[in-house]
Amino acid sequence: MEAGPAFASASCAEDQNGGRIRRPKRRDIDWNAIEHDYRASPLSLRELALKHGCSHSTIANFAGRHGWVRKRAEASVR
Repeated sequence: MEAGPAFASASCAEDQNGGRIRRPKRRDIDWNAIEHDYRASPLSLRELALKHGCSHSTIANFAGRHGWVRKRAEASVR
């Protein structure tokens, strides 16, 4: 049996020694723009994440830590 390359598949998340591969953190996220969209826009977290190039969980975690509150559409009076 031959040893294959260190990264046999695209979903491999370990290096040659079995250690976890970590991506460097993005430092160029524009949190002011995301906050503005988060508070004022009807976009979902996933849509915001696609728009701003980060994950929806990153936005949710950041928003929770910083106390961001989304504006909800007011219920119409019947």
